[in-house]
Amino acid sequence: RIPVIGQKLKRAHEKKLKSKWLNHTNQTVKDLNSIVPFKETFILVDEVSLDLDAFASWRTIPFLERDGEYCGPPPDDKTAIYELERLRRLDTGFIVFAWPAFWWLNHYSEFQRYLCSQFVCVLKNERLIVFDLQRKMKNSRGGR
Repeated sequence: RIPVIGQKLKRAHEKKLKSKWLNHTNQTVKDLNSIVPFKETFILVDEVSLDLDAFASWRTIPFLERDGEYCGPPPDDKTAIYELERLRRLDTGFIVFAWPAFWWLNHYSEFQRYLCSQFVCVLKNERLIVFDLQRKMKNSRGGR
């Protein structure tokens, strides 16, 4: 009897986690709707953990990417910055960090400093951190 109860509890727990994940993803999409225009292209940093069907209103580019496919995290800050700038030249409007990838901003601290010094953070909550790649910080150098 105990193994049967254990299996039921495990399934109930998994169902609850899946429901929580879906609710979090749905709220994330609502957050993006308030910031990112329909059909806009943005860079998505999510560790390929979110359902991309939820983001069908936009064109998403995984970060890092090769030929449109996710190819893993960058080896270092320099690579992250270089790849961000490469994608910006393709008229990418935003970079979006979803909660599964928030660790990037701590791990790649030079990349985080670059983002914060160059671009306006237009949304930051427990689900998303979004930088507008079209809006440069007033005291940053360079242009688009």
